[in-house]
Amino acid sequence: MLIAKVPGGYHVETETSFMANGPAKSWRDALGDMLRRLATRIDRRDSVAIRVTTSPELPRDDVLRAVESGLSVAHLHVKALVREAACEAVLKRAQPALYQE
Repeated sequence: MLIAKVPGGYHVETETSFMANGPAKSWRDALGDMLRRLATRIDRRDSVAIRVTTSPELPRDDVLRAVESGLSVAHLHVKALVREAACEAVLKRAQPALYQE
């Protein structure tokens, strides 16, 4: 973190990096990716590897709470997409003429 005096006050600079399922940078990352792919094949659930770095450093619990909150918002978006797809399917069945070219 950098705090610099500027005319009229202070300027605070921070850095944040958020990466999900990025490229493996080490053998541990590659092994983790391989195990996640294997787990996906076994239980048919998707896994996401998330790496969050911040400056200044935040407590891990705060970062995890933020990620969980973001996943809750993503869930709302997925629900909206499912509803739109269902409505589209009903409309295609009820009014097929609308979809003919």
